[in-house]
Amino acid sequence: MNLSAKEDCIGTGKNIDCKHISVNDFSFVCMKIDGMQRLIDGIAREELGTAADKAKEFGVSIRTMYGMLRAIREQMGAPLVYDRRKKCYRFSEGGRLNLRWQERG
Repeated sequence: MNLSAKEDCIGTGKNIDCKHISVNDFSFVCMKIDGMQRLIDGIAREELGTAADKAKEFGVSIRTMYGMLRAIREQMGAPLVYDRRKKCYRFSEGGRLNLRWQERG
């Protein structure tokens, strides 16, 4: 992959030189996006589990999982809460958070 223009790095306001992004870097980013979408989908279904449970399920550290949950709440603006009674993360309000393209239909 070779992009010649400088692009805004999403969410940072910083420019990156995209001509230095390799196919491996792109694949890595796609894997991260897919993991984040899987986490969002699980939260929407109110699947049981603490952050430690989710970290183990996703094969990441607890610190990384807390970072992912923080990103969903703070960068994406989702009303994410931990429900102690149900022992799961959930969205406190109705709505939809999706990272994949969907055609209008």
